[in-house]
Amino acid sequence: MQLTSVRELKDQLTQTVLVPLAESAAGMRKLALAAGPHPSTPGQIRTLALGVAPADPGDFRLAVRYQRRELEHSKELKQIRKKAKDEVDVRYIGRVGKQALRPPWQQRKHRPLRLGTSIGHHAITAGTLGAIVHRQKDAATLILSNNHVLANENKGKKGDAIVQPGSFDGGTDPDDVVATLDSMVRLRRKETNLDPGSGNE
Repeated sequence: MQLTSVRELKDQLTQTVLVPLAESAAGMRKLALAAGPHPSTPGQIRTLALGVAPADPGDFRLAVRYQRRELEHSKELKQIRKKAKDEVDVRYIGRVGKQALRPPWQQRKHRPLRLGTSIGHHAITAGTLGAIVHRQKDAATLILSNNHVLANENKGKKGDAIVQPGSFDGGTDPDDVVATLDSMVRLRRKETNLDPGSGNE
């Protein structure tokens, strides 16, 4: 179907199928699980949704998403299929929750530590764990990141707490301490900062 045709069909079926369903007593039972309000059905919550789904390039289908298994063989879904001449993309999606309640993996607490996650000196907001390294002279295992992340822009002192996740992402001292500051390459305010291992410093 053309995009404009699908959109028109969606609006039509919202009025002829979804609104009556939401207004009926039987419909209210079918729509008992919350999915979110719809402007065409004010005050009502529904678990059957219509949208637009791409098919072949330049071709579209009416998207039908339902959250309850009993809607799979409902008269409403049969009515939608018939009106769309079976040019529909129907999927059961189950109950939908808010993903925003769970932060991205980089901001979460990880034990063992994972590269790329939030970390930082206890006095900063947060930075990124860059690498886990072994010191050449004694094979000690250390974590590596930027000066501003682990050493608070030269303000850090040996033994200062490093938390994961960083304090901005909920990390606290002492509960989330994963290391202490061992050493740093000091930032130079008025000169170019170079890698000390490159032979250029």
